[in-house]
Amino acid sequence: MVVLRTLHVKTKSEINLQGTKRQNGAGSRPTNRRSRIYRLRKRTLSVPADTRALKDDFEDFADLVPVDKLVGVAIRYLVTDKEFQEFFGYLQGAEFSAVWDQFFALEDVKDVLNYLEEADLAVYDTLNTVADFLGLHHVKPTVRSLNARNLNGFVDEVLALLPLKEFESLFEDKLQTSPEFQAFFEKLRTLDYTKFVDLYHNSKEVQSFLQKLRNYGVDVDGFFDLVSGFFGWESIKTGMLSV
Repeated sequence: MVVLRTLHVKTKSEINLQGTKRQNGAGSRPTNRRSRIYRLRKRTLSVPADTRALKDDFEDFADLVPVDKLVGVAIRYLVTDKEFQEFFGYLQGAEFSAVWDQFFALEDVKDVLNYLEEADLAVYDTLNTVADFLGLHHVKPTVRSLNARNLNGFVDEVLALLPLKEFESLFEDKLQTSPEFQAFFEKLRTLDYTKFVDLYHNSKEVQSFLQKLRNYGVDVDGFFDLVSGFFGWESIKTGMLSV
């Protein structure tokens, strides 16, 4: 599925060189996850800091994502599962289009996207590929087999495919070894997230979208709890979960 393949955020240089890399060969994959993490750490520590950039950190995370397997899960649910098809249709409708527009209209969101774009990550191209696939407005820059066959089952299968422990290990490693990643994390941590709370409380489209996810069995409130706790935004978490 095209939309899932776009979730690998490519760098601008990667877009230009992708054809060349494919011709030269991508190389063999590590035989196990532990060796992959070891190689990622070794590569991170062996490259001089002034030759690395934030895009290299993102590429390391992207290397952990089993894109082909995720695409296979998405296609299977889109073809066979009525509830997933219904939700996919909702994503192409007017209400979610309003949620999309309102979220990407937030100045803090624009600021983060511009920050990533300036770091040579083609985030606008990626988002607009998703927008084209779902029939949404473009975001414009300012510069394992489960028995459950539904949306919640899809989420569970996707999460089961992601190497979460490796992500956590790599994340901790980046906070220790990459100044660029540290700066990006600090930028996220210090954003004015009261604007997200305002959007959460005041947008009827956002409320309707989140309630739809809850109706499908997706733990939306648990997600907010997890993210807020991770960044230490206790007041933000309380504000959101009080609804």
